[in-house]
Amino acid sequence: MEVNNLVSDHPEQYSLCLRVRAQLQDYIEGYLDVVAAETIRAHLAVCALCNREYCELKETIRLVQTLPYLAPSRDFTPAVREALGLPHRSAWWQWRTRGRKPGI
Repeated sequence: MEVNNLVSDHPEQYSLCLRVRAQLQDYIEGYLDVVAAETIRAHLAVCALCNREYCELKETIRLVQTLPYLAPSRDFTPAVREALGLPHRSAWWQWRTRGRKPGI
């Protein structure tokens, strides 16, 4: 029976993998400082598991960016609330002006 070496033999490596994976989004978007970015780049060069997750995340981002932009329709919110089984609420500007005298 084969043992998972990533967990049993290299606990430090595994915790590094967790930290790298937690920062992949920031790494891809360029939000990390130079030292952190270089550390992640070096880790991705030697860790096939993290590199695979990095490539999958980049591909997911690329696919999402190719989706067309759709402006929500005016009846979007009531339809979502109904689908979720939430009670219908009027918009804030409708109840905000109730009870006020005209011109005030």
